[in-house]
Amino acid sequence: MFNPRTGRWTQPDPHWDIRTNSIFGDSPTMRGDRLVPSVHAILQSGNLYMFTIHNPVNFTDPSGLFVVPIHALFNPIAKAAKKLVAKLTNKPAVQNTAQQASQAVQQTQQVTQAARTGVPAAQQAAAPITRYAPQAAQQVAPRVQQAAPTVQQAAPRVQQVAQAVQQTVMSPAEAARIVTNAPRVSTAAQKTDVFHRAGSYLTQSQLARGVTSIPHSGDGIARTMLKVPGEVNGLQGVFEFLIEQCGAVSHQLFRPLYF
Repeated sequence: MFNPRTGRWTQPDPHWDIRTNSIFGDSPTMRGDRLVPSVHAILQSGNLYMFTIHNPVNFTDPSGLFVVPIHALFNPIAKAAKKLVAKLTNKPAVQNTAQQASQAVQQTQQVTQAARTGVPAAQQAAAPITRYAPQAAQQVAPRVQQAAPTVQQAAPRVQQVAQAVQQTVMSPAEAARIVTNAPRVSTAAQKTDVFHRAGSYLTQSQLARGVTSIPHSGDGIARTMLKVPGEVNGLQGVFEFLIEQCGAVSHQLFRPLYF
């Protein structure tokens, strides 16, 4: 359950269980005679109140159980657009309307020819036009009105997707380079216990193996979070680094999975 006033989830993710999949994932893999920890499982289960690996720009989670790449949302929109076009162009009623309109044009040409020759057939040729033209207009107009709301509903979603694409997340390699050389401020500089200081001993290549995201912040400032699975004093966990827009690191902490 999500609390919009605080901007946080009030219930933990029910998918992860400490006794089963929180370290090795839903489909454990073996390396020799040992199970291999899953980075995805560790990042997700390390904080059961975390949403889309703290990366809502590139992922979404409609069910609350599985992250989905946001680019996957383009497929339903494209399919819906194709269905709409097919519905407007291939429906028999629309085809019949087009045929009737074509017949009306032909009848108009016949009227013109008859008028030029002064033959009474002009009156006979004009009669079908009065029958086909109103029917064609009446059948086309409702379909145009039906299509208009669909286009209007799709427009905001297209704008949201465009804005999301423009907001790109920093790559782990770039984040690793910044963390390696960045000054520490706030709690990253004030805390001196082993869990806060251990991250300073990671090399740039080790940091580059992590995952970056843009976490939610109450002040609206976009910061980059780098998370790297690791170990401190025999405890498995995740190193966290929060990079400010100025390039400084304001949060540095090792979060053990069990303590």
